[in-house]
Amino acid sequence: MPIKSLAQIAEGNSGGPLIDRKTGNVVGINSVGTKDGTIGFSIPIKDVIEQIEAWSNEAQTEELDFASTSDLISTKDPEKLTADAEYLITYFLDSIELRDYVNAYALLASEMLSKTSYKDFRDKYIDFTKVTFDEPKSTITEENHVHSKLSVTIEKRSEDEEKPSKETYIYTFITKYENDQLKISSISTKKQKEKDD
Repeated sequence: MPIKSLAQIAEGNSGGPLIDRKTGNVVGINSVGTKDGTIGFSIPIKDVIEQIEAWSNEAQTEELDFASTSDLISTKDPEKLTADAEYLITYFLDSIELRDYVNAYALLASEMLSKTSYKDFRDKYIDFTKVTFDEPKSTITEENHVHSKLSVTIEKRSEDEEKPSKETYIYTFITKYENDQLKISSISTKKQKEKDD
């Protein structure tokens, strides 16, 4: 009997559970779907439950090989890690300029979230009207933390609405993996000295 599901079977989720949205019960194992996502096929759970139970009863924890975050990071291509970190920073700054503070706040690591409430975070950036920045320059530490520095020019609202304030800072971002997700763990700023004419 066909089961209607809201979720499409796409590349990467075959082998996952097919869940009845009304009961929450697993009713099948996703097998394959068409490229356009309009048709999907699953193996009924009754056809595989005996094999699953047998494997579960026989498996020994010490025989299982669980990938850890450190394992995943150690095999990460340094160039890809740097590119991902710099993309995350760009996305953060673009979100600030677009006034999408919720999205920007969600990019922070838990240590930053624990120190800054969403309201304080939003209030820090709410007067920014324009954010422009150079390409980041990044280095990777032995712990696979990415340190990125870049020059950021910020225009802010001022009491004189016709002439917003404009200042340039050196931003230093530290990004690292947290629960297999790249997050911003530190942001520091320093006012950039004006170049001599």
